[in-house]
Amino acid sequence: MLKRFSCFQGHEWHLAVDTLPADANIVCPECGALPEKAEVVDTRDALVTEPVPEAAPVLPPKRRWMDENETPIRRRDGWPAAVVVLILLAVGVPLLLLVGGGILFMTAAWHHTEVVREEAVAAEEEAKQAQDDADKANKMKEAVEEDKRKRDRKAQEDAKRRRELALQEPYVKRLARVQHELARKNVIGAEEILDFSPPEERQWEWHYLKRLCHQGQMVTFKGHNAVVCSLPFRSDGKRIASASWDKTVKVWDPANGQEHLTLPHPATVRGVAFRPDGKHIASGGDDGIVRLWDAVMGQEIMPLKEHEGTVWSVAFSPDGKRLASASEDRTVRVWDATTGRRLVTFREHAGAVYSVAFSPDSTRVASASEDQKVKVWDAATGQEIFSLEGHRNKVYSVTFSLDGKYLASSSWDKTAKVWDAVTGQLRFSFRGHPDKEVIVRSVAFSPDGKRLAGGTWDPAVKLWDPVSGQEVFSLAGHVGNVYSVLFSPDGKRLASAGGEEEGSTGEVKIWDTTPVP
Repeated sequence: MLKRFSCFQGHEWHLAVDTLPADANIVCPECGALPEKAEVVDTRDALVTEPVPEAAPVLPPKRRWMDENETPIRRRDGWPAAVVVLILLAVGVPLLLLVGGGILFMTAAWHHTEVVREEAVAAEEEAKQAQDDADKANKMKEAVEEDKRKRDRKAQEDAKRRRELALQEPYVKRLARVQHELARKNVIGAEEILDFSPPEERQWEWHYLKRLCHQGQMVTFKGHNAVVCSLPFRSDGKRIASASWDKTVKVWDPANGQEHLTLPHPATVRGVAFRPDGKHIASGGDDGIVRLWDAVMGQEIMPLKEHEGTVWSVAFSPDGKRLASASEDRTVRVWDATTGRRLVTFREHAGAVYSVAFSPDSTRVASASEDQKVKVWDAATGQEIFSLEGHRNKVYSVTFSLDGKYLASSSWDKTAKVWDAVTGQLRFSFRGHPDKEVIVRSVAFSPDGKRLAGGTWDPAVKLWDPVSGQEVFSLAGHVGNVYSVLFSPDGKRLASAGGEEEGSTGEVKIWDTTPVP
């Protein structure tokens, strides 16, 4: 079989392959290159068309490049191409690697640049968005602040208008409005009305209501089994005593209502007093005996037994040297507070004497009587200085103002009166209730003299201005009649006592103006 071969240089040759050994290698007879293409040809066609070039000898494997009939020159004819290929490979591969590496590096650098650029663009957009959001937030904040400023200005204008309107109404009416707002649980409104009052108007009742606005409540002492009819504070204000129809005197802590001491008596107790040094207590009652007690231990020290009827009232002189007692036997007796010796007796009243009080300088004694009169005596000699006449029924209570300028008295005629303590002239008269007949059972001046408290059978505690004669406030809360009222030495607390005459309990209340912590 005849085949036509061709190499990469375009040389062609024919060769009868049937005569070749199986392991023969075929090479180009001109360049010695291996054939790239082989195809079977028809012998007839080959003989007709063109002469067949001389076939290359078939070589065994070990003699690939030359045969015994070939010369070395034919073998060397293939080396230049091989060298070129090797040179191309030696130069081209590194160059290709270098170029490829450069391309990869440039591609990576470009990609990195693109990433950085995209990140920068994203960061710029994010910063712009953040700035836009901040601008919007600032505008919103400014709008909110402007709205708040407008509302604050309006609130201030409204408050100013309310203040102007409030100041046009009397102080007493403002207090009534405060009580109304507190009853409606409108504490803010109540305190606003209070704050409208200028400082010079703010008296005891103002401070009391201010405390109520901050949840301050009155303290109620419940321990007596009958009406409580007399109350004194100790001079330091840290203790208060109460005398009751249940035949006891009790000593309490006014801050919390804790009971500290009970002094038992054989009969109803009508009056009780602390000695100014706080070491002794005096009491008097239906058995007609004045008793002196150790205020710490609760032991009776001495009884004073000269009265011939109920002892309604007892009082120590402010200097602590004397003790006065008023009795059903129409007398007032003055005793030496240390020895118990009687010093003087006043006998000018025409009826039972219900109340007695010393002047602040301890030189005078005032007494209130069933004979409808208040008398002022010289404490040392017992001589009557003057008699105050104006009540139309028995007078139950009398007291001096702390500066000694005024006297106050209360009566069964439903009035309380304020007198000039020097001249005896009547200054004002107050009714227990403006619209009905209400007994005023007791009276007490505040330490600064700006308020007069009255215990009424309304039942309520009234507060009057002793200078203007106007009722300024009313304290409601007692169940039964109010028999006794008294301010604490510092004026911050007002104590009141009473009870139901047919009931089984008596009560003491402390109305407090001290600020709530």
